[in-house]
Amino acid sequence: MPMAQAQTTPHDPQAEYDQAMAEKRFAAAADTASQLIAQNPVEARFHAMRAEARIKAGKAHEALADMVQANALAPDTPDFLSTLGSLLLAHGDQSSGEACFQRALQLEPNHLMSALNLGRHFEKTGRAQDAERLFMQALVAHPESAAACHLTGRVLHFQGKREQAAALFLRAIENDPTLPEPYRILAAYLREAGDLKSAIGMYDALLRQCPDDLISVAERAHCLAHICDWNAPGYRDFTPGLPEMVTSGAAPFLFLAFEDDPAHQRIRSERYAKRLVGTISAAKPAPPAHDKIRVGYFSADFHTHATMHLMAGMLEAHDRTRFELYAYSFGPDIQDAMRKRAVYAVDCFTDITGMSDYDAAALARAHGLDIAIDLKGFTGGTRPAIFAHRAAPVQIAWLGFPGTTGAKEIDYIIADKVVIPPKERRHYSEKILTLPGCYQPNDNTRPLPDPGVTRADVGLPAEGLVFCCFNGSYKISPVEFDIWMDLLREVDGSVLWLLDGGEVANTNLHRAAEASGIDYRRIIFAPKMKHDQHLSRTAHADLFLDTFNCNAHTTASDALWAGVPVLTLPGCQFAARVAASLVTAIGTPETVCDSVEQYRAKALDYARNPEKLAHLRQKLEAARQTAPLFDTEGFTRAFEDALRSTQKTKKRR
Repeated sequence: MPMAQAQTTPHDPQAEYDQAMAEKRFAAAADTASQLIAQNPVEARFHAMRAEARIKAGKAHEALADMVQANALAPDTPDFLSTLGSLLLAHGDQSSGEACFQRALQLEPNHLMSALNLGRHFEKTGRAQDAERLFMQALVAHPESAAACHLTGRVLHFQGKREQAAALFLRAIENDPTLPEPYRILAAYLREAGDLKSAIGMYDALLRQCPDDLISVAERAHCLAHICDWNAPGYRDFTPGLPEMVTSGAAPFLFLAFEDDPAHQRIRSERYAKRLVGTISAAKPAPPAHDKIRVGYFSADFHTHATMHLMAGMLEAHDRTRFELYAYSFGPDIQDAMRKRAVYAVDCFTDITGMSDYDAAALARAHGLDIAIDLKGFTGGTRPAIFAHRAAPVQIAWLGFPGTTGAKEIDYIIADKVVIPPKERRHYSEKILTLPGCYQPNDNTRPLPDPGVTRADVGLPAEGLVFCCFNGSYKISPVEFDIWMDLLREVDGSVLWLLDGGEVANTNLHRAAEASGIDYRRIIFAPKMKHDQHLSRTAHADLFLDTFNCNAHTTASDALWAGVPVLTLPGCQFAARVAASLVTAIGTPETVCDSVEQYRAKALDYARNPEKLAHLRQKLEAARQTAPLFDTEGFTRAFEDALRSTQKTKKRR
């Protein structure tokens, strides 16, 4: 009987390549593609295969050489042109990259990958309308594409077309439940709309798909903080100081109330700045030659908003013989009284909402700005790429975000000696312009509290001491809340007056009070209302109790204006020191505490000794007219001196 021959499997490099890619053995896949190239060096597909493996292995530079060769061998292949375009953009060659995508779309107008990749590039460089056109084109041609749904939704979302965007995100999830980005942006939309429970549910769905998505972990924890669900998994075990969380690229604002660590905040800001602006870089424009210093204020909040409540008076007090003022608005066009004050206070008011970041920066340069001031920082609606494209020779961060931007294009941050003490200066990437008083402006033309408003009018009991904290609910942690419950327990008949955080947050706070043995009815919620009405009701509080990691900022200055003492415990980071700066500038440093124990003891002492509270109120009433904090003219002159100090090397005509 003849011996059976051994069975052999034919050598199949294509199958080996496919298997290596599936198993994420990208170096092996590249080696196999190299074997195929050696056998047939003029086959463009093999060069493209090696490029794909090298891209996955993080070797984009080598992949670029492969795609250049593939495109030379098959110059009119849309897939190759699209991949080459992406690699050229990553290499910094924007014009050649765009040309590749455009050529691919000439050859095949509905080529999905080219339309989406070019749209992403336009979106990243601020050409939102061009991005929307390409994404819409892709969506019409490929309605089943989850990426087309998601990207169209994203550009609509950032244009403020939130409902249309939300519908597209839902379609994207239906088309591909494993695509993470639609979940994240839909969760952000729900969060901004105030539907925090639904937002948390969306994050839960995302984290089931991507459990290691640390940005979503942080955003979900922030939602839990807003609704004060302190026992929930994801809040109770959230660890913001883990190295991987610090370097995750999540928005630094999310962490302000969770952790008081300026070193970590700098790292977060640096990572987030790179995430937002990518590789955009521009040289400083030459200082323009004109007599007055031209200052541009950039914000999304030129309407009734905390920023304008603080700085409207300062804008109006600027010395127009020395300064020429420009305002650039990229927020909603709300034609209210504050908007009108901003428009009338400046020489030139421009709505740049529909402009790309590049064009907005170019317009500012054409206006001849000496100084561009970013009033947003890393808060909602921010557009840091305007500053990456260099709107002015000097660029300054101020007021909107209480911390460093970590951005190389921001030259200065405006602060004071309290919010950034000398020992913490190393945690700020910017040069520091230190004002002599408080860094925060205040408008001394704001209305005085209406004495005709009664406690009953604002929902307070006729008698009993009123502790209050009108900070956002996300700033409250169990640490402060436990102290506040102790105070209610010690001070008979007292109540705690908090800002209405929505039904879910209010219910959770009531439950937390009951769990501490305090009648939930002793926590009273103040609904949102107009600013002048809010000032009038605030006057009925006896003592404002500050939060620790992220203080009261505008809410503290409102309380002081209304004559209410603010008890605060400063920390290390900017956000944890603002209230201390405010109360020092108004002349009541005795309400700045050194420890949690002193905070508790002072609050109890003031509550038990009404004459001490009365003395503080008298000081605040007098300080309203005399203290530096509410001297709008004096603040503006000091602010202008700081701006002038950045221009010392410039020769005026």
